[in-house]
Amino acid sequence: MDSDSRPLLAATIAPLGLPPRDALAFLSKIGIRGAAISATDRSTRPRELDRSARRDLVACMGRLELHCAAVDCFLPVAHFLDPAEVDRATSAAIGAIELAAEIASLEGRKGLGTVVLPLPASEEALFQATADAIAQASQHHGVRVAQPSADPTSVRAPFLVAIDPAQVLASGNDPLSITLAAVGKIGAVRIVDLLRSGNRGPIGEPQEAQLDLHAFVSACRAAGFTEDFVVDMRQWTDPRGGLLATLERWSAGVRL
Repeated sequence: MDSDSRPLLAATIAPLGLPPRDALAFLSKIGIRGAAISATDRSTRPRELDRSARRDLVACMGRLELHCAAVDCFLPVAHFLDPAEVDRATSAAIGAIELAAEIASLEGRKGLGTVVLPLPASEEALFQATADAIAQASQHHGVRVAQPSADPTSVRAPFLVAIDPAQVLASGNDPLSITLAAVGKIGAVRIVDLLRSGNRGPIGEPQEAQLDLHAFVSACRAAGFTEDFVVDMRQWTDPRGGLLATLERWSAGVRL
């Protein structure tokens, strides 16, 4: 049983605009218990992190009582369908998988790494070969690959679904319905709203909120998701302020 009394929240660190150590320290200070590391940010890109740097990163998280909730690899989806870019994109995706596996191993969580990776919903032969290579890497390293999608039926095994409610709302769908349609297939869940202004932003914004947080979290648990939820601050106008507001609203609005 989890004895950690902190909210079941992790957060992306790249949008904070701080060096990784400072971003991690900020999360720890405000009571967040996990971090999502970006595989496309220069400071945490897999090819920039040798084994010593990876050990140092995990040691830093350990001292701050944080864990790695996910490795985000938000590459342009079009790169997986472009003959000039597909090899580089595939290599980056596999590098993110290897990083997630190594971090999980260093944390003593062998086999529980997660990579959030947007992939095209395409049956083209070019992409099928890429999907096979990524799937083989994920299975070899024991890492879950979760694909953000507003249509869970388009995500094929062994990939799981990453539920991003802002993405779902932007597609004109209902996050609760999409979540319940992904029973047993959810590998990651993001905490982010699509504001009525059309921007991605924090949950619970006055006059702007669309997401029913409690109902959404309840649906995720009913659908079998048992991991931490990740506050995804990409494209927020005020990531630090928004994260603090999200933490406060989460504590007030979620009783699970």
